[in-house]
This record gives sequence, structure tokens and C-alpha cells, in this order.
Amino acid sequence: MAPSYHSFYPPLPMPTYLDAPSGERIACHLTAGEGRVGICFAGGFRSVCAGTKATTFEARARAAGLPYARFDYRGIGESEGRFEETTISREVEDLALVLDRLATPKVVLIGSSLGGVVSLLTAQRRPRQVAALLLIAPAFDFFERNEHYLGADGVARWRRDGVVETTDAYTGERYRLRYDFLRDGLAHQAAVWEGGAPYTVRIFHGTLDATVAIGASERFLAEAPCPDCHLTPIPGGDHQLLDHLDLIWEAAVGLAHRG
Repeated sequence: MAPSYHSFYPPLPMPTYLDAPSGERIACHLTAGEGRVGICFAGGFRSVCAGTKATTFEARARAAGLPYARFDYRGIGESEGRFEETTISREVEDLALVLDRLATPKVVLIGSSLGGVVSLLTAQRRPRQVAALLLIAPAFDFFERNEHYLGADGVARWRRDGVVETTDAYTGERYRLRYDFLRDGLAHQAAVWEGGAPYTVRIFHGTLDATVAIGASERFLAEAPCPDCHLTPIPGGDHQLLDHLDLIWEAAVGLAHRG
């Protein structure tokens, strides 16, 4: 059975379920619309698609008549699976399934936090389908900073035991995560800095982001091959940037209309 999403989120309409290679099902909410370019939202670490960004953008897409998708990765929200088995590779698989179901010739990916990395890796594999990336506080250096989250001793125990149990900083929930998550993430880290993006990338990052410092986005601009990449610093902005969704959505619509 799919685990229930966090109780402080409102009830969701029934999703469409997509079959993952593991046999588990991914919950996806699709909004029909006009045009060849759709928009897909990829949430961050342990984020559910019932969250503020995903549902706000859905309402805006419906009002604008744009195809839109939001979804839960396996092990989160309404999707099936165990979160402790998650890896970046699995999340890239999940996003690919959603893009296949969205079925628009082109898509703008909105990636939030670690979802920005998932979106970038997906776009590198699907350059013909991804028209542009719009990234919100992308966690480009997430796996390089693993000791920041658990400490050196904690990472060593994680490697030794093969699994870690810790607390979600936003919900206070306890959860488990296999060491495969870090191993797989580090294996993809070079693709973040070296693979770049041969398409339009727009980044919004708060200058006071205490979760992912804006320096990660500045480093991406400096190092990654990306001929059309622009960073918009949000003065005083935090990691969520919930007060700036109008600005971000306006940029997404502009990218969709460019096709």
C-alpha cells in the first residue's frame, strides 16, 4: 500500500498511477492544456506534490491553459514504495515516467532544491524533450556536503551500517535512508558540474538560504557548460521562496511560450 502523505496537507484529488520498473506505482496529477509545451514540477528531498509550490503552480497552469504535471517520488506521499530505498537514479526514473505520460513534445521542468538536480540529470538524458529548466534553490552540491547534514562520524556510521535513521527538518518525522542514496548521488555529482545544460536554465536562489547556500548556484554558473544560464538572487530569500512564487511562475510561463 502507498504510504499516506503528511497529515498537514489538504486532501488531494485522485491521481493517475504510473508503473515503475520496480513494480511500484507512482502517483501523478496531470492537468490538461493547450499547446506543445508542458510544465512539470519536480519536488525536493522528501517533498510531496501536495505542497505549496506544486499545487500553486498547478492552479496557475490550469488558469493559463497549460499542460502541467506534479507527482510523488516512490516512497513519498501517495506513491508506493519505501522511502529508505530512494536514490537519485530512482527519482530520475520516476520523472521520466511522468514526462512520458505528460506526452507533450516539449516540457519546462521546474525543479526545487534536490529536485533541481533530478531535473538537470533528466534534461541531460532528454535534450530533445526538455525545452528549459527553471530551478528553485537547486541543491547542486547536496552530496558533496553530506557531512554538513550528519557530521563525519554520522556518515561513517551510515557507511558501516548501510542505513541511517534521522529526523525530517521540516516535519519532525523520523525516517530511514540507505547508504545507497549517498553512493548513487556521488556517482552523479560529476554530471552536475561537467554535463551542464545545452538549453535555457533560469535559477532563483535566496541570498539567505540556510539549507542550500546560493554559492552552489554561483558555482554552477562558473563551472558548468551552460550557454544560456541566468541566476536571479532573491535578496533576503530563504530556501522555500514561498513569497516569490509569482515571479517564478511568470518566468516559467515565459519559458513555455518560447517553446
